[in-house]
Amino acid sequence: MLRPLSASMGIMLESASERLCAKGGPHYGSPDKEPARRLATIERAGQMRVPFTSGILIGIGETRLERIESLLELRRLHRQYGHLQEIIVQNFKPKPATLMASAPEPDLDELLWTIAVARIVFGSQMSIQAPPNLSPGVLPQLIGAGINDWGGVSPLTPDFVNPEAPWPHVDDLAGQTRAAGKQLLPRLTIYPRYLVADRSSLGTDAGSPVGSADPVSDPPYQRWLDPALRGPVLRLIEADGYPRTDSWRTGCSEQVPAQELSWLQGPLGEVAHVDAAQAIVGRAMQGQRLSEDEICTLFASRGDAFTLVCQQADALRHQTRGDSVTYVVNRNINYTNICYFKCQFCAFSKGKLSENLRGRPYNLSLDEIVRRASEAWERGATEVCLQGGIHPHYDGSHYLAICRAIKDALPEMHIHAFSPLEVRQGAATLGIEVADFLEQLRDAGLGTLPGTAAEILDDQVR
Repeated sequence: MLRPLSASMGIMLESASERLCAKGGPHYGSPDKEPARRLATIERAGQMRVPFTSGILIGIGETRLERIESLLELRRLHRQYGHLQEIIVQNFKPKPATLMASAPEPDLDELLWTIAVARIVFGSQMSIQAPPNLSPGVLPQLIGAGINDWGGVSPLTPDFVNPEAPWPHVDDLAGQTRAAGKQLLPRLTIYPRYLVADRSSLGTDAGSPVGSADPVSDPPYQRWLDPALRGPVLRLIEADGYPRTDSWRTGCSEQVPAQELSWLQGPLGEVAHVDAAQAIVGRAMQGQRLSEDEICTLFASRGDAFTLVCQQADALRHQTRGDSVTYVVNRNINYTNICYFKCQFCAFSKGKLSENLRGRPYNLSLDEIVRRASEAWERGATEVCLQGGIHPHYDGSHYLAICRAIKDALPEMHIHAFSPLEVRQGAATLGIEVADFLEQLRDAGLGTLPGTAAEILDDQVR
C-alpha cells in the first residue's frame, strides 16, 4: 500500500534479544517491540523491494554479544533481499516520567565500539548512521569509528523522540564533518545506489547485490522504485544519484550557480577527501595515463576536490595555451545519406523505404564536393568536415579520391573527415589493415579524424 507513495521506509529493530522482552526488561509489555514481529516486518519489506532503514538501540540493558546478534540478524535479511540501505546505531537517552528515567546512558566508548562493529559486520558499502544531536561535541569521533551518514537533520522540526536534544545547524554539522576530513552532502531518503548503476556499489560486502544482475538493461531504480515514483524521484537527482542543489540544467541554463563559482574561485581546504583527487591530478599533470576508475573519480569530484580539478585544469590550460581562445571556420559536407547499415537509432541515413522522409536520397559527385569546399574557402573557412552514410558502392579508393580532389583544388584547406565506420569500411574493401589505410588517407590529404559518430550505445544513457 505504501510503496507507490514513499521511496523508502524503515523500522528500528532495536534489539533481537528476547530476554529484553521478559518481565523486568525494557521491552516488557510492548508487543510491537517483539524481535520476531519487527524482523518479519523487515523481511516483508525485502520481499516487496522497499529500500529500508533499520538499526539497533544501545544502552537499554543489552550485552555486547546481543548487539552483535542483532546486527547479524539484520545482515541475514540484507543478504537475502539486498534492501537495507542504512543501519542506525542509536544511543539510549532516558526520559523523565518513564520507567527508565533513572537508567544510565551508554558511555561514548560503548557507542564507538558498536559503530565500529556494525561497520565490520556490514562491510564498506553499507551506510552506518548515528544521530548527531545525541552526541554533541564528539561528532568527529563517530566518523572515525565508521559512520558515513548523519540521518535526517531537520531545520524545522525537533527530534520528537528526543526533543531535549536539538538538531545541530547544518552549517555547524558541515564544519564538524569537514574537521574529520569528510564532506557533508545532502541525499534523498532513497540512497544513490538504489537509483543509479555504479560498479562500486552494485554489490555489498554483506551479501546479495543491491541492483539487478544486468544494471544496463535494468537500472536499480526499476527494481527499487514503484513506477509511480520513478519520474518524480529521477527529476530530483543528478547522474550520481544525489539530489540537485540548484536549478542549473545542461543546455538550458546560462548562469553558473553561485555555489559552483565559489568552488571554482575559492581556496582549497586542507581536508582528507582531496587526497585522492590530488594524487590523480598530480599523475595527470605529469603526463601519466589515468585508469578508467581514476577518471571516474575526477568526474565525481565535489567541493574541495572539484575546486582542485578545475583549478589544475585552468593552470594546465594557461601553461599550454595561454589566454587565447581559438575557433575554426568550417563547413560540413555530407556527401551521401545512402547507407546499407540498419542502425535503429539513426535519423540521417536513407534506404529504399525512407524516400518520403526529409527529401530524396543523394550522392554528391566529386565535382560538387569540391565546389562546396571552394565556396566555403571563399567565405573564410579553413576546414571542411566530411562524413556520410556507408554507400554500398563506395570502397576505400572513393574516400581517397575525395581527399585528393579537395587538395588538388584547395591545397591549404584542412580536411577533417571520415567516421570510424567509414575508415573501417574503406580498409576492408581494399583488403588492407586500418593502420595502412589511415596512412594512405593521410598521404592523400586527410588532416584529422572527427570525434563524432562514436555514439554512446548504453541503453541506460540513451
